[in-house]
Amino acid sequence: GGFLPGFPRQVEDLQFLMAPAVADLNGDGSNEVVYGSAGGLLHAWNALGISPGGWPKNTGQWILGSPAIGDVDGDGYLDVVASTREGWVFAWSTRGPADRPVEWASQFHDAANTGNYETSIPVQVGPPAVPAAGVPEKTGGCCKDDSTAEGGLLLLLPLGLFGWGRRRQGSR
Repeated sequence: GGFLPGFPRQVEDLQFLMAPAVADLNGDGSNEVVYGSAGGLLHAWNALGISPGGWPKNTGQWILGSPAIGDVDGDGYLDVVASTREGWVFAWSTRGPADRPVEWASQFHDAANTGNYETSIPVQVGPPAVPAAGVPEKTGGCCKDDSTAEGGLLLLLPLGLFGWGRRRQGSR
């Protein structure tokens, strides 16, 4: 077959230990491809090569390794997680319902790292039901607004932060 209408895509810098992840990030029923680079940007594109609102995400650091997609915070929506060479883990909330199949969740497809598309990825619990008025009930926490590149940032955690002091003390 030929290329999809929005592909191939070029990113701003090199990629290292990187493979794309594929899932519906904005809840429109169509998948997006998620891919990062050493330029610090985590991109998402649909089949037409169009980025959903709020993408790309800017880490300001070299993204190292493939992004992972799953419902990290248990709210029924997919989250996208990426790590950087500088030792930071970034996680963003999306509007993609977690109760739909994720096509390719991480570098080697699934939790067992089979790299086999035929291996099923368990579907998670979806978002809360929408009441008759059409407005989701507020259950606490933050909204799922991905309208800006910084919107939906859940977690910014330096890797090794808690072990740094112990390693330093042990090296004396």
